[in-house]
Amino acid sequence: MKPALRVLPALGAVMVAASLVLGADRAAATKALNEGIASHDGQKIKKACEELIQAGGKESFDILIKLAEKTEDREVYYQVSGAATGFEGSAELEELGNYIIGHQKDKAGLALSRDLLFRLQNNPSNYVAVPLAKILKDGVYDLQLVAVDQLAKCRSADAVDALIEGLKREDKGDPQLKARLTSALVSIAGQDKGDIANWEGWWKEQKPKGVPEATNSAAGGTTGPRDLERGTTITKQKKKNVIVLAAFSPESKPEYNDFDYDSVQDILQKHEYPHKVVKRADFEKNPDKYLIDAYALLINCHYVIKCCRCPDCTNKDGPMSNRRFTICNPQCPKHDWGSYALSKATLEKIKKWVEEGGFLYTEDWGLVESTGQLWPDKISMMPGPGLDPQTRESTKAATTIRQKIPGGGWIPRFAIRISPGKGNTTHPLMRGVWDLPKPAPKPPGDDPNAGKTTTREESPAEELKRKWDIEDDSPIIEIHDHDHVYVLIESEDLDRDELAKLVRGNIAVAVTFRVGPTQERKVTVTGAQSRATGEWSVASKGGRVLHTVSHYGHQNSKEDGDALDNLLLNFLMEAQKHHEANAGK
Repeated sequence: MKPALRVLPALGAVMVAASLVLGADRAAATKALNEGIASHDGQKIKKACEELIQAGGKESFDILIKLAEKTEDREVYYQVSGAATGFEGSAELEELGNYIIGHQKDKAGLALSRDLLFRLQNNPSNYVAVPLAKILKDGVYDLQLVAVDQLAKCRSADAVDALIEGLKREDKGDPQLKARLTSALVSIAGQDKGDIANWEGWWKEQKPKGVPEATNSAAGGTTGPRDLERGTTITKQKKKNVIVLAAFSPESKPEYNDFDYDSVQDILQKHEYPHKVVKRADFEKNPDKYLIDAYALLINCHYVIKCCRCPDCTNKDGPMSNRRFTICNPQCPKHDWGSYALSKATLEKIKKWVEEGGFLYTEDWGLVESTGQLWPDKISMMPGPGLDPQTRESTKAATTIRQKIPGGGWIPRFAIRISPGKGNTTHPLMRGVWDLPKPAPKPPGDDPNAGKTTTREESPAEELKRKWDIEDDSPIIEIHDHDHVYVLIESEDLDRDELAKLVRGNIAVAVTFRVGPTQERKVTVTGAQSRATGEWSVASKGGRVLHTVSHYGHQNSKEDGDALDNLLLNFLMEAQKHHEANAGK
């Protein structure tokens, strides 16, 4: 026993020394992190966060999570909360799962729990199945739905175990969560095995062989529940129930006195999403003809301010050709004043249709033409009520991003950095919007440090890089109903320098809200009743509005544009679910 007694103190000394080194590293990293926050140095914050992840342990996790709890700076918030989800060891990830579950009951805690789960989606460690399984079992409803999406993309034995157990729990439970669980398993197995007994039998046979190889590639690296749902949604599009309102339809020639500033139909075409383009003039003649079978209406940004419409002012070579706000040609012989905006009668029909269950998407000047006009209690152009394009002249339409700023010049078109709306990252319209390609999972092996300090292409503490192009003269969104308008995308770049004098804290880039009756229908499938309420219910009586600043079709970069397209595609997927849940009602 004497040799053993001599070894143990030596081993203990080594462990104490290692602990002291890690403690010193952690202290140095914490000091550097606080300095980076004080100096608004994103790269210094990133490096310090990475060093805390490298040090590992509950102490490092606690440092990051406490900063996420108290900071009001959006950029710092997403860097430190991302870092808190960046540990790849099982102990730290288990701690993360415990934190999310333990803080989901109060409003502030739930918001952070949602954002932590959101950032966890890009963690490549196989150990992420540990917190995700706990969240699927004990999380609140929306966290459970997101956990299923992430487990499907883990493609590990632990993830499949969690999904099978979840399906057993929901076999007679919530139909929407059950459908999501089934879709996750289908995305892994490659086919639907049917009832829970068949899934258990399949996994008992398959588990010794390992998780099947992925057979398809999609956003995030493998096909997941969202990708399968999108495919199913597209196959159901028999009547082209999605309408895009445009200056001209494919059957008509462009008219240069009908000004669209975007072509949302190009996004749907790129993603092969069935739709029908309807010319504004045709829609105006009989809106009911098009709305009766539609469940989603997308309106291109359009010139809506009162202007002279005679040929000398509005032909393709005239002063309107490159202007957002126009001045009548001084040589104009007629001065035929009018507007290309939708009439008030048409807008009222759209309002009724939405409040009865339709889904409406507007962009940019759509806030002036329709959304701000129809629901001024929800949102409007900042500041104050939206313009009435039927009466306001173009020279008075001044409350836009291009307005003259005291001490500065005209604000031109520019790109802003965007971040998810804080606390709204589990919203159904946000699925896949911030996905990154997920590396192949790393097997745990026998090494207790496996997966703990590996290098990744993108740091979990990286500043969020998504960009959004702001067009000159884009109206800024002012939110009036903060309890029911959800900010999905925002940008602190809108509230900086000279621009802040105009924007005054209104930093929303994409918002959504429900309108009309908000009671939830009791949707049941084979006797099971849904637990979904609020934003996660597809069975509400009323409809939904989505609005974005600037033009959706101008988000062109491969990195940003394709991912951000998912917001619009999610909107259409939810529209169909809502339509099906309310069919015949």
